[in-house]
Amino acid sequence: MTLADNIPAGSAAGEESAWDTAVSTDSPSHFRPDIEGLRAVAILAVLAFHTRIPGFSGGFVGVDVFFVISGFLITGLLLREIRASGRIDLTVFYARRARRLLPAALVVIAVTVAVSAVVLSPLRFPAVSGDGAAAALYVSNYRYALVATDYFAADAQPSPLLHFWSLGVEEQFYLFWPILLLSLSRLLPIRRFWPAIAVIALASFAASVLVTNIEMPWAFYSLPTRAWQLSLGALVALGVLALPSHMPRWFGGALGALGLAIIATSVIAINPTTPYPGLAALLPAMGAALFIVGGDQPGALPARWLATGPPRWVGRISYSLYLWHWPILILGPIIIGQGGLRVRIPLALLSILVAALSTRFIETPFRARVWSRASGRTLVLAASFSAAIAVASLAAAADFTRDEHQTPLPTLGPVTSVRPQLPEPVLAGPLPDDLQPTLLDAPNDRGAPGLEGCRSGITESTLRDCTYGDPSAPTVVVFGDSHASMWLPTVRALADDAPWRLVPLIKPGCSPVDVTIWRRELQRAFRECDAWRGLALQRIRELHPAIVFVTSSRNYQIADAAGNLIESDISELWRTGLVGVLDELRQSSDRVVLIGETPHFRDDPLECLAVQGVVEECAEPRAALVSTAYQRLEESAARAAGADLVKPIDWLCQKNTCALILDHYLVYRNPGHLTATITTVLAPQLRWALDHAG
Repeated sequence: MTLADNIPAGSAAGEESAWDTAVSTDSPSHFRPDIEGLRAVAILAVLAFHTRIPGFSGGFVGVDVFFVISGFLITGLLLREIRASGRIDLTVFYARRARRLLPAALVVIAVTVAVSAVVLSPLRFPAVSGDGAAAALYVSNYRYALVATDYFAADAQPSPLLHFWSLGVEEQFYLFWPILLLSLSRLLPIRRFWPAIAVIALASFAASVLVTNIEMPWAFYSLPTRAWQLSLGALVALGVLALPSHMPRWFGGALGALGLAIIATSVIAINPTTPYPGLAALLPAMGAALFIVGGDQPGALPARWLATGPPRWVGRISYSLYLWHWPILILGPIIIGQGGLRVRIPLALLSILVAALSTRFIETPFRARVWSRASGRTLVLAASFSAAIAVASLAAAADFTRDEHQTPLPTLGPVTSVRPQLPEPVLAGPLPDDLQPTLLDAPNDRGAPGLEGCRSGITESTLRDCTYGDPSAPTVVVFGDSHASMWLPTVRALADDAPWRLVPLIKPGCSPVDVTIWRRELQRAFRECDAWRGLALQRIRELHPAIVFVTSSRNYQIADAAGNLIESDISELWRTGLVGVLDELRQSSDRVVLIGETPHFRDDPLECLAVQGVVEECAEPRAALVSTAYQRLEESAARAAGADLVKPIDWLCQKNTCALILDHYLVYRNPGHLTATITTVLAPQLRWALDHAG
């Protein structure tokens, strides 16, 4: 979000700001001090949410408030220029934006990337450096949309530059909006702009609601699905929602109070489980619009309250506060070595102090420089500095290279009556010099070359037509979610040896268990999974394979028939669904093999190994990672359906410890998935288990 629009050089308490009001106002000045105060409301809501202070579960809606404010202020500024000169000087406009926004933003990016290089592990830093490059070019929102970043994933390790997504939205708006208004001015008088802008707002809102239900990250991060909030502010600036001049002051005050109440309700009632933006985003956006409209009445309350000194001071530093608070909250606990609310609150207060200094010594001097009037020069310098920061951010990660030369993995070997020896767990000491894969390579160690395209996408409900091996050989199916994909290299090794015809039916995030999954990223029931599962089962019936390998993660939430999240214990529903699908598979194939669940770490074991450097600091006891209740559930379901059960936990958690390294092979690529390397190494164990089932 851009919190520094139209802040004047040398602005201080009591001095006039250059923030703008709607061109339809009758007030003698365009300055709206109450909007300065409204910015304080928005930034404090965001700060409280990111600090995780209880009661502010929807504080992130402060971003929506900023969007409406920005649409209002920038449209007002541009319309006044059109009225005064009949044109918009695009060079001057873009240069003004660059002077106000880039200096502080680029300093924050440079400092954050530099500190991250020191305090973050080699695993996290390359991604942060990429985020720095995207932030410097104002395309962070699309970077996060492309990788489906979950903004609300509190259990993940967020980027210290994640908050730059909203700056990307606004900068893209600033790029296109003056061109649109200038084009409209060539065709229509200003008073007739509103139908075109209303169409943009309605189309964007419809897209936002639709995409929220399909691909929530794109709805959350992209300009087309956020443009309606900026356009709503523009409609206010056009006077479409303005109050008649004869309306009494108390009515404006009531409208402003209603707007603030709606914003407060949004902050309290909306939470990370709310599908967002979608329909819910109407609340903070309409609240902001109502406050702006009501505050246009001279002397109206509560606009007068927000126009007082303290709110205006917070509003004045709000841009720098937004920039600095998130990296401080993310990197601070890592530097201190402690977390929790008792650490985050002092860090939040520190961010306010840093923001005040940033406003005084970075924002204000750059806006005040005489050379800032040279618009063309400003744009060239801005583009050069942005590109330099982007290149430097990417170059900072150049040393974190991956090992392209790994030794070949062991082969299956001959079939024997003696159980193959398990790889020896490494439970102490430094990481092996010949660790395979390396920590840097591990996140991408998914294996199964040639079968990468066999996984159905998250929002796909269709099957990928994928087959590997001799078409005349017995057919074997691997059916399930990302855990089935995890075992695909193992089954492929067996297929090469048997030989088998291998058919993967895999959809990440979609359990084969006959239940409706609740997808957190989409904040809704995962109906595409239900449809895909039905098609997969139909395909298996058609194939009638010799063996179906089926496996699923147990870390799912499920929904009821109406699509609502089930908050109560789901173990019995899960068991019923597992028995049901195993029974159906048993009727459609000669043999069903359930590959049991594997350990799931609370924290990323790779990150722990990268930070600690010794194995004993990161290994976990079996009792902490393995649910005996879920093991009993798998045993009961397999027995009820007549399926074979393979228990890889016994291979991975020897000696009552779930090792991270077996021999010199790295076991995990993230908290819940095994590396393709270790599953290939374990192929002899799977073959022996199949031959000795029961």
